[in-house]
Amino acid sequence: MDATLADLDVQLTRVRDARSRDYVLDAIRAYRAGALRPAVTAVWVAVAFDLISKYRELAGLGDAEARSYVDKWDRARDASSAEQLLKLERGLLEHASEKLQLLEPIGLRDLRRLVADRHLCAHPAFSTEAELFQPSAELVRLHIVNAIELVLSQRPVQGRTILSEFDRDVVSPGFPSDPIQIANYIEQRYLSRARNATISSFGSVLAKALLRDEPATWTPMKDKVEACLSCIQDRRPNEWAAVETDIVRLINELDPALRLNALSVLARFPPVMDRLEPATLTVIEQSIVNFDPTIWTDRSFFRAITLERFRPTIEEHLRELDLSEFISVLASTPIREFWPLALGHYAASGSFRGAESNFRLLIAPFQTVVENDDDLDALLKVIPENGQIYAAGGTSDLLFAFLKKVGPRAKPSFTARTEFHNALLARDEWVFNSHEELWEFFTEDRWERPPPLDG
Repeated sequence: MDATLADLDVQLTRVRDARSRDYVLDAIRAYRAGALRPAVTAVWVAVAFDLISKYRELAGLGDAEARSYVDKWDRARDASSAEQLLKLERGLLEHASEKLQLLEPIGLRDLRRLVADRHLCAHPAFSTEAELFQPSAELVRLHIVNAIELVLSQRPVQGRTILSEFDRDVVSPGFPSDPIQIANYIEQRYLSRARNATISSFGSVLAKALLRDEPATWTPMKDKVEACLSCIQDRRPNEWAAVETDIVRLINELDPALRLNALSVLARFPPVMDRLEPATLTVIEQSIVNFDPTIWTDRSFFRAITLERFRPTIEEHLRELDLSEFISVLASTPIREFWPLALGHYAASGSFRGAESNFRLLIAPFQTVVENDDDLDALLKVIPENGQIYAAGGTSDLLFAFLKKVGPRAKPSFTARTEFHNALLARDEWVFNSHEELWEFFTEDRWERPPPLDG
């Protein structure tokens, strides 16, 4: 008995809400005193009180279903309507399970048993005429432990309402756009308040939105939806397994007119590709070959250039884009594989202002992507080869800001720095002097400025 009592004390520490802890403590005290019927009744009171408290917390976070239930409860309480309160109490477990998914099916079954036993303990009419129901000590302990495990120790979590809330949220102007901010926001706002099964369902809905363009209101937010899906992959790997299986199924069954939608998903989640049916990969590949830019306006599929199987065909389509079309692709997806083409467009700049504009549109987007010294060497080689670029008034500031931003990850080689230094010095003294901040920046890791050129 002592060991059992000690175990209940440990269980009591798991109760989240202080007031709920007081109610379940009443049940433990009654159990210890041998008052087993009052103990069962007290356990149900603790569960009902705690569920209503969770409803209030979810209502405060914007859950409409929880708010509706709390409003009904408060109106009945204020009106001292015992009949309405009893009606709400009788339906509390089913509502918590079906509407808010606060309870799993197995947990719901166990708590229904608690309610049934509570009726036997509190209402003589539920017992036989000969004797009152007398629960065993083991049954009372089970009810106490179940109440704590299934309800009192749990955080208020979201169920089906997560989708309706996200539907309003993702299209709102306040929804973050930076991938890291999106991940942190989704974790705090949704994942931390959702059960495992709900998270898996949420991920499947996000994947369906990307692949089937449903709902249409999310289509302009594809990058954000994709970042949300990545958050589930990174932070909920156990739930991600079910989501990935669903993605495989969705792509294998994808409508032929939407096959190119699969490419940006495959680019973001490459392991999915290994699980697709060979026939699916064949039709996706042929869809890329037959890509018609006048019909398919969503350029996110170009991200699949990162996948070796599709790279040659996608590169060919990229080379066929004019400058404005390529810039529109780059604006949504500045990935490393686009760098050579971006550099080629930049090298062909035909005016001073055009060179400055092209730097902002073609080069600057890579400042958070470039991690290769060779890429920076190629940039320094291009600039002195075009007078419209190196003599443009804004080039020095743009280049310095770009290289400084990339600096923690990559820097041009010493050889490339020296060649760039000497090339500008040989072409124009004013241009050379405009790069003074850059020369100082280059010397921070022991690069030495070469001596002045002879003559």
